[in-house]
Amino acid sequence: MNSYQYAIKLLSRRNYHPSKLKNKLLMKGYHQDEIDASIDVLKSKGLINENDFIKRRIEVLLKKGLHHNFVKRTLKIEGLEADETLINEIKEEQQLTSEDQVKKIVERKWLKKLTGASSSEDKMKIKRRMQANLMRLGHRSFDY
Repeated sequence: MNSYQYAIKLLSRRNYHPSKLKNKLLMKGYHQDEIDASIDVLKSKGLINENDFIKRRIEVLLKKGLHHNFVKRTLKIEGLEADETLINEIKEEQQLTSEDQVKKIVERKWLKKLTGASSSEDKMKIKRRMQANLMRLGHRSFDY
C-alpha cells in the first residue's frame, strides 16, 4: 500500500488536517517526497482542505460547550489558527450564545444530579462542581 492509498484509508475513518495526515504517514514509514505528492493530489481532488477542517473543528468544539475564547486557545494548542471573526461567524450560524451553551451543559450533565441531591449541602457541593466544570470549559461566572 502506497502513501496515497494509506491516506485515503485514514481519511475514510475521519477528517485530518494536512499536517496531521503528513505526520501519520511519516510515522508509518513513507518517504517525505511520496507523502508531499500524495497530499498535493488529495488537496487537488478536494479530499483535504485546511480551511474546512478548521471550520469543522470549531463547530465540534462549540457543540461541546466550549466558550469561544477557549476554542481559540484549543485550536492554537493543536497548531491551528482561526481568528475571532471566524469563530463568531460559526457561532452565529449555529445560533449559539454563551448562555445557550451553559444551559445545555447544565441540562445534560448537572440537572439530574441537582434534583437528586437530598440535602442543601449536597446541592451546594454539586453547584461548586458545576461552576468549576463550566470554568474549565472557558465560561466565566457572568455567563451563567
